[in-house]
Amino acid sequence: MLHVFDIDGTLLDSMPMWNRLSLELLGKHGIHIEAGSEEAEKIFKKIDPITSEQGAAWISETYLPDMTPEEVYREMTDYLTSQYAEVLQPFPDTLDTLRGLHEAGERIVAFSSTDAPLLELALARIGVLDWFEAIYTTPEIGYNKVSPMAFAEVAIRAGVKPEEMIVYEDSDFAIAAATVAGCLVINCTHE
Repeated sequence: MLHVFDIDGTLLDSMPMWNRLSLELLGKHGIHIEAGSEEAEKIFKKIDPITSEQGAAWISETYLPDMTPEEVYREMTDYLTSQYAEVLQPFPDTLDTLRGLHEAGERIVAFSSTDAPLLELALARIGVLDWFEAIYTTPEIGYNKVSPMAFAEVAIRAGVKPEEMIVYEDSDFAIAAATVAGCLVINCTHE
């Protein structure tokens, strides 16, 4: 079996940081949106399933038309780099599961919507980077995690069938897509 770990919200306690990212970025530019508000939820639901580049383009188009998507992305990346390199911590239960699989010699890969260099910073810092035989990202795969094709493509690249994958996920849309793709899915929602 191939064990496919989502990173944000599954292995790393990063979802509060992702929830704050857009609001802090907008606040820095004079657009103040209260955390937990309907508008804040709209923003998070829009950017959660897409890549950072797509999120930056949407924020530029929707809220910051005087900034290019590249400028928004650069600001986002500066913030994210510091968070992944220095701050984000693993969930102990998921880390224990990952450690057990590594010690048992199981095949483990990561599959995330976050850019690989950011993931590598955090995974190296917590001492698990070399436990993963590969890190797949949605930009590289060519499908967002709302699509079952994303998980089918991971299977192809890893040389297995989707039925030979156990996917560890926290987001409802990715859990649904992986299930439709034929993977066994373990819901790793942390409340």
